[in-house]
Amino acid sequence: MAAQRVRIIVMFPPLIVDSYAQFVTVALIVVVNYTIIIKTLSQNQAGLRRARGLVASTASGNGWPVISSTQ
Repeated sequence: MAAQRVRIIVMFPPLIVDSYAQFVTVALIVVVNYTIIIKTLSQNQAGLRRARGLVASTASGNGWPVISSTQ
């Protein structure tokens, strides 16, 4: 377990580089947004449209999307 943890730390160094931190942040936000889309697919079209707006807000911009603007 400890060896695996060390390997993960080596594979993912501390978030010092700005571009690397932005990449990880955007990747996490995109995963969360697609989870929102999957949840809203079973609900209604309005919720699906809002989730699409969330993904669009992450795709555009400088890597730091404003999620609250579409809610």
